[in-house]
Amino acid sequence: MDEQNESTKSDCFCHGAGPRFTHKAREFDPSKTGEHFRSAAVEVLKGFRTILDTGIDYLSRSGARGTTVNVE
Repeated sequence: MDEQNESTKSDCFCHGAGPRFTHKAREFDPSKTGEHFRSAAVEVLKGFRTILDTGIDYLSRSGARGTTVNVE
């Protein structure tokens, strides 16, 4: 009987939190929420750009990359 009660409670992993979250999210001002997420996405991309620029600078450095071996 316990198995039957377990399966009838909720088969969804979120136990109904998804629809409640969606309802609450619709109460927010969509323009401000969208602006916030757009700004966050831009900041993430800037972070990736910084990582790439650092890698490019590291690989582009001039200087000795190894040792010279004289072959006779």
